[in-house]
Parts: sequence; structure tokens; C-alpha cells
Amino acid sequence: MMHSTKFDSSTFRALFLLSIFLVGACTSDPTDLSVEVCGNFEVPDEVDALRITLLDAERNQLRASVLPLLECPADRIRPLPQRTTFRDVNPNTELVLIAALHDQVVIARTERRIEELGEVRINLSTSCRGSQCTLGQACVGGTCVWTPTGSDVNCSGSPLDESDAGISDVGVPSDAGEGEQTAPPPRYCPADET
Repeated sequence: MMHSTKFDSSTFRALFLLSIFLVGACTSDPTDLSVEVCGNFEVPDEVDALRITLLDAERNQLRASVLPLLECPADRIRPLPQRTTFRDVNPNTELVLIAALHDQVVIARTERRIEELGEVRINLSTSCRGSQCTLGQACVGGTCVWTPTGSDVNCSGSPLDESDAGISDVGVPSDAGEGEQTAPPPRYCPADET
């Protein structure tokens, strides 16, 4: 005598959803890495962009991004600290390199080793300007040290303000009296050629 097992549609649907859940549990979800860079560089006089590079253990580049700190033609400045988020980061990411750029030339650099994806906060100070650390070392406070792991606890620069994404207008007079002549704001971007 054979037994037949009947599945109604709700039982089938429950088994189907359970199988999808179990398959999903075996695959890794995309993970983000939020990188906050702080420091005491003057934007745009000393630095006008940041290059952030993600590397694996063998120092192979996995991802890179350039974060402009000066927006032209509007002369809008993005002072430090600044934050950017990398989406769907390779789980083999182990190093974050930060390079401060001025006119597309690297003027300072540092790096941090990360143990897990999520968030990392990195301080890049003017004391690291021109430093040349050997492989496996990073400039921290003007000194080459073995590449530190994790975030910097002490970050210089103003607190990150999420409301305006850290963008400020250049040269907006704040205390000009009525009818008082003010000097034109400084121009950092090239003049429009028409």
C-alpha cells in the first residue's frame, strides 16, 4: 500500500520561502564601507581633493574614488572632515589608503588596516605632508609607524555635519554693514572663458 502525500498551496509556499531563506543565508550580503577623512589641511589652499583606495592583503587595488573638495565653477568648498561610502565592497578589503591632492599632485598620504567592513575614520594631518613611509607603514602625526588597524579616535577638523554634506560657500560676507563696500570673494576656480 502506497501513501500519497498531498501538499496544499500554503504548505508549498511555506517550503518555497524557507528554501529561499536558506539559500540566502549561505550567500554573503553586499557590505558597505564608510570612510571618514578628517585633518587640519586648509581647503582649497593646501588640498583640493582626496583619493581613497581600497586594497586587499597583497596590496592589489580593489576600488578607488576621488572626492573633490572644491566644486567648480561655483567655488564651493567641502572642508574636512568628509565622508564617502563604498557600496558592495569586496570582502577581501584589508587596507584603506588616503591621499591628499592639490592640483592632482599627492601632497600627503596615510593608510589604515581594517579588520571588518563598516566604518573607518582616518586623520590625515599636515604633519604628514611630503612623508615617504616604507611599505607596511603609514604616516601618523608626522611619524612613520606600522600601519595601524581601525579608526582614529582623535580626528582633527570640524565635526561632520550631515545636513549640508560639509559644503560651504566661499567668501560670503557675514558682517557687512548696510551700504558698506565689501571685497569680492576669492576665486579658486578658473574664470569662465566665453
